[in-house]
Amino acid sequence: MSSADTTLEREYNPRVQVPEYASYFARWKDSAQEVRRTLDARLDLRYGLLPAERLDYFPAAGSGNPLLIFVHGGYWRALDKNDFSWVAPPYVACGVSVAVINYGLLPGTPLLMIVEQVRRACAWLHHNHRALEIDPAQIVCSGHSAGGHLTAMMLATDWPGVWPEFPQRLLSGAVAISGLFDLEPLTRAEFLRNDLRLDPVLARALSPASVSSLTCLVAITCPCVTPSLTRNRSCFWRPEFCCRGESIRPSRPPALALKPVEFWVRR
Repeated sequence: MSSADTTLEREYNPRVQVPEYASYFARWKDSAQEVRRTLDARLDLRYGLLPAERLDYFPAAGSGNPLLIFVHGGYWRALDKNDFSWVAPPYVACGVSVAVINYGLLPGTPLLMIVEQVRRACAWLHHNHRALEIDPAQIVCSGHSAGGHLTAMMLATDWPGVWPEFPQRLLSGAVAISGLFDLEPLTRAEFLRNDLRLDPVLARALSPASVSSLTCLVAITCPCVTPSLTRNRSCFWRPEFCCRGESIRPSRPPALALKPVEFWVRR
């Protein structure tokens, strides 16, 4: 492995940085199983025709509730909605319904199709808001890692182009947690590139950092992330990024902030 490959492996492969990762996965799975046993849920609702196009819906009490859509991570090639049911209980307790969605995984499902599947899930939830007793004006999308990338791509979606009756802002907000927003380095990462199979043109098209209709309202990165990840997270700190007409500048470097969260808005 070349020095460049070693650097990409170290800075982009979390399994290198967190050797005990399997214990986290096991804990997530156990916690999620307990939630599905104890919390009111509608499991494996189909939002599309393919086997992976399913979601779990955890309704809050009453009707007209806000909806949180959660998109799991795993570098687009691992994990499952069934590992993340534990996201739901705190929101449901506060009157927010939750949908945890599945999508096809690399390499069997190309990334371009994964983006389309998540769009399909968001569209299905909005279209079925009456049956789900949710407020279509209060739908927020969130996800971590690869799910953060997919969340940002949802904000970049031309929803009336998907279906003319959809509003331009189908999502009222989004939170991308430790997302991947510039995919170009991953096209050179040995641990992922063979599954990802992106050429430079497609990598740019699928990079939220390259989407002109998106701005980053707040970008916060973890102080322990490595330099390349910090660049990936903080590449949106530019003077032209603004919200409500006001330029947003960090009061301190993003690498010194406290939590790896990005809050997105669409222009």
